[in-house]
Amino acid sequence: MNKGSFIGGILSDRRYENGSGTLGGLDGLYRFNNNLQLDWQLFISNTLEPNDTSLTSSINEFYFSEDSLTAGFDGESYTGYSAYASLERMGRNGGTTLMYVEKTPTFRADNGYVDLNDQRQFNWTNYRVFYPKSELFEQMEFVAAFGHRLFHDWSWAQDWTFLSHSAKLKGQFSYNITLLGENESYLGERFDNNYQLMFSFDKNVSKMISVELSPRIGTEIIRWADEPYQARNVGLGFEVDLKPSSEFKISLDINSSKSTDFDTKEEIYSDLISRLRLEYQATSALNFRFVAQYHDYERKIDIQPLISYQPDPFSIYYIGTSRSYERTGKIWDESFGQVYLKIQKLFSI
Repeated sequence: MNKGSFIGGILSDRRYENGSGTLGGLDGLYRFNNNLQLDWQLFISNTLEPNDTSLTSSINEFYFSEDSLTAGFDGESYTGYSAYASLERMGRNGGTTLMYVEKTPTFRADNGYVDLNDQRQFNWTNYRVFYPKSELFEQMEFVAAFGHRLFHDWSWAQDWTFLSHSAKLKGQFSYNITLLGENESYLGERFDNNYQLMFSFDKNVSKMISVELSPRIGTEIIRWADEPYQARNVGLGFEVDLKPSSEFKISLDINSSKSTDFDTKEEIYSDLISRLRLEYQATSALNFRFVAQYHDYERKIDIQPLISYQPDPFSIYYIGTSRSYERTGKIWDESFGQVYLKIQKLFSI
């Protein structure tokens, strides 16, 4: 196997009182040379639902997987798979990526993060980097990407175009301008000309402090309405990173978002999400991390402390907990809690 190539595997199993989720699979990277590589993944999952439809009262009437399975928790068992392949050519002045993703409607990752299944997606990305001889710019980058997503039954789901330009300037200042346009099928209805125009301005004030400001405008689909529709959206992000020492890092991130009706100009919703992240590298192997997030619209606080230990480049151990608290009146009640342990080993073949 070429230098830098690898094959890895994962097996996870989560058991509930009357349900379970099991996932196993392989992933790997094959380097043809210093500039060309193939990244791939293949996972299979098996899910046994709890037999309690009171937990899914809002979706019990829906079906999935070509209407062969109910969305409610009624004790069904099913198997699904996920496949991913990405051919990537990279160089100092640019690169190109061709990517394919496929997930069945029955694929689940109970111990991981899967935001979308029931898809066949094709992506093409191309980027170019320039290093101008200028008194103002140190580096300029241009990115163009196009995507085409189908449902797993080969019916059309989404097309999108991504265009981006970023630059690093002298004086520790950088900016980014991004335009994302898409057409999407949602609940059987087609929504065209959705877009997001995003800006980002980043400044390193000193070796200890950096700040970032990120305004954005665009449209979005109001998905929770009885009849979904498009609305205008504006948002603003602010982030400050502090590094009191080489071992200790503090990051504060605040994001606001507001949507209004195109015709009446009335506010549909406004939201604020703030996140605090603390990280301390106690030794070369031992790391402590604490993340807290407040979601104003949901009146919810999430807390995630994590300890990781990496004694060598091939082994890492994690132990942590996730806690969620929701506010009712003036009372904060815990709505979710779990403790987890993860052991990761990398073997060279």
